[in-house]
Amino acid sequence: MVRYSTPAYRDSEDDHQGGHQLKILSPLPRVPWDLPPLPSGAGAGVSPPSVRQCHRDPQDVRHEAATCRPTRSQKRRSVADAKEYTQRPVEEERERSLSSSQGSRPPRLSVSRHEAPPYLVGNPFILSGYRRCITLREACQGLFYQHNSWLDTWTSVFSWVHSHVLLFVASYVYGVFRRDWLSAIVFASFYLHVAWIHAPASIVCHLVGNAGISQHVYELCLELDYLGIFIASVILAFTQAVFVYPWWGTLLNVLLAMGLTAYLVTHIRQVVLCHIGRLRMLLEIGSLYQLPLWFQAYQDCNSPSIPSSLPPSLLCACGMTGSLVVGGLTYALHFPERFAPGKFDVWWNSHALMHVWINVAMLSEFLFLLHMFLRRS
Repeated sequence: MVRYSTPAYRDSEDDHQGGHQLKILSPLPRVPWDLPPLPSGAGAGVSPPSVRQCHRDPQDVRHEAATCRPTRSQKRRSVADAKEYTQRPVEEERERSLSSSQGSRPPRLSVSRHEAPPYLVGNPFILSGYRRCITLREACQGLFYQHNSWLDTWTSVFSWVHSHVLLFVASYVYGVFRRDWLSAIVFASFYLHVAWIHAPASIVCHLVGNAGISQHVYELCLELDYLGIFIASVILAFTQAVFVYPWWGTLLNVLLAMGLTAYLVTHIRQVVLCHIGRLRMLLEIGSLYQLPLWFQAYQDCNSPSIPSSLPPSLLCACGMTGSLVVGGLTYALHFPERFAPGKFDVWWNSHALMHVWINVAMLSEFLFLLHMFLRRS
């Protein structure tokens, strides 16, 4: 922009008498004129501004400033425009990253370990596949592209499907709901603890909590996941004990599980944020629903009426305890990604393998219930 300045002009007496002569006085302070450059020859015949036009009265300036104050609606509109201006670069960056994505893995939503939020980096051997979602819709879209919680989510979905398959076998093949009310309650509770308590909480935790929306959402979903584990453990303490213990033994086992669950719920924030604390908590509460299986296996091994040296109750107890121990050690030792960092970021890392072993434990628990139901019938 070219700035023009003009000397000060004043009308002469000849000008008042009808003439056109102007006297040039000593130059006043230079006045900037923010005007575009004029072409050569333009502006001929245009009289320069007078002194009154260049130097305005301060009282007139104050009056115009008072009358031109912005209203409340104009202020709100300016604040909204400022917010839109600050958010526009973020939206443009997101649109640009999504438009440049290749395949089914948007680079904006799947980042490396150094770009991920610090609260998501709990496993030092997972180097990529972290997410940085902003909305719930972006988090739910994680079902359809690969990231380091993708297989964890689908193994939890498999647990939900697995529970429905076991319910179909129990109801239509063996008719457990047509025998007596106690068997119906036991198998319905077993189905409930997997299909509508444990599996949905796990799906929400891995799909939404690990999406990188915020640390508050992550901790809330993690607490919801472990709260589902606590409630499911109380239900398992009832279902595994009802065919083994007398009524008072079953009641005592359930009360112990409820007391331990109440203690863990009051300290859930300190427990779930510690990697070793989670494993210790699961072992403590898991022992309450494993004791009935080992008690029945001990009785069957010492019973002369059972000729087999490996009764089904012993196989079920070994299958459930062994799968939980192997899954816990796999999760605690970060196997196998510890020996090949970056190779198991998406497929078959320690967390996904732990979910597989949990499904094996669930199958062993169901087989034990079915075996005790057939013996009772």
